[in-house]
Amino acid sequence: MFWARVETDYNNNKLSFIYELRNKRSLQCCMKTIFTTMGKMRGCLRQIENLKPSGASEVDIMNQTKILLAQDNKYKHGFKFDHV
Repeated sequence: MFWARVETDYNNNKLSFIYELRNKRSLQCCMKTIFTTMGKMRGCLRQIENLKPSGASEVDIMNQTKILLAQDNKYKHGFKFDHV
């Protein structure tokens, strides 16, 4: 029931003349990719935070986190979910 509602809401609230409609299986796969990447990003963030960089702003820490993430071959093109 949950994914059926997500599918309905997703397809009703987007500009269907620009983007293609997605079925619930497609949405589930997309969310799995996002969750996996976010988990990896969270791990990189913890590593950077544990270094306790002196005087680093949140932006500096996030930039260092993205650099660390890009060192993984699977994420060599960088973090692509900033909009999420």
